[in-house]
Amino acid sequence: GLATPACLLAALLTEKDIMLGTAQKSADIAPRMSYLTQAQSSSSRSGGVNRKQVDVVLSSAKLLSRQLQQSKVQRDAKTAQIPESDVTGVLLGLAYPDRIAQCRGGRGDRYLLSAGKGVFLHEHDSLLGEAYLVVADLDGQKKESRIYSASSISETSLELFFPQLVNETISTVWNS
Repeated sequence: GLATPACLLAALLTEKDIMLGTAQKSADIAPRMSYLTQAQSSSSRSGGVNRKQVDVVLSSAKLLSRQLQQSKVQRDAKTAQIPESDVTGVLLGLAYPDRIAQCRGGRGDRYLLSAGKGVFLHEHDSLLGEAYLVVADLDGQKKESRIYSASSISETSLELFFPQLVNETISTVWNS
């Protein structure tokens, strides 16, 4: 049930970014996916987007879609339960389960990946403060990596699709 957005996301991640400029560009993949979805059904125009690159991504997505239609894909009943705002996050999580990140608090710019590595967002990113992210692209710094592209994901979708990453603990402590 998620073939179209999956093909769009795969094409978006393998091709050059559709957004123009590099300064202060948000890591959030959702606006890019939204633009591509609209561009599929109309010749939408928007400032800040490289229209040639959009065409390349859409062409690549069509090719992936044709290849997918030729294979036998089983539908999953769980996909019907995904809120529209979580589709990109769930798809990224299925591709990169080790890159599901939880906010560490503070200013909301530091996250911890499920694989144990620390990552951070640019201080003016639109994803700042999101409780959970799925990171698609980050730099290779050993200590703490910068997030270049990611999508938010809800706790509900995490529990539904990635139960192995959710730990529940009960803690009992005595006060002095």
